[in-house]
Order: sequence, then structure tokens, then C-alpha cells
Amino acid sequence: MPTNTLTHQIKELQKRKNDLFDFKSETEDIDDLADEIFEALYQHTAKQRNETETDTSQTDINNP
Repeated sequence: MPTNTLTHQIKELQKRKNDLFDFKSETEDIDDLADEIFEALYQHTAKQRNETETDTSQTDINNP
């Protein structure tokens, strides 16, 4: 992977380092709460991954 692409990815991740995993629930059952947390975390991670892939796919590595 070219250095320019890695540098761009690092800069993008540093911009987003303050992105918070915001989770709220009123569920009282521990099993249901665990399911909600894992689902929310999965969605949060997928969103972050998609944003990173979109950002890097728009980067022209031949024209920094």
C-alpha cells in the first residue's frame, strides 16, 4: 500500500477519534441488553468501516 494512502487513512482516523459509541437502552433483561449492545456495536463498526472505505476509495493514489 502506498505511503500516501496510509498517511491519508491515518489522518482520516485521527479526525474521527472523537466519534463516540453512543448507546442508550431501557432494557432490564441482561440477555436482551447484551443482544442490543452487540447489535449496536456491530452497526457502529460497520458504519465506521464504510466511511473509511468510502474516504479511501475516493483518494487518487496517483495524484496526492
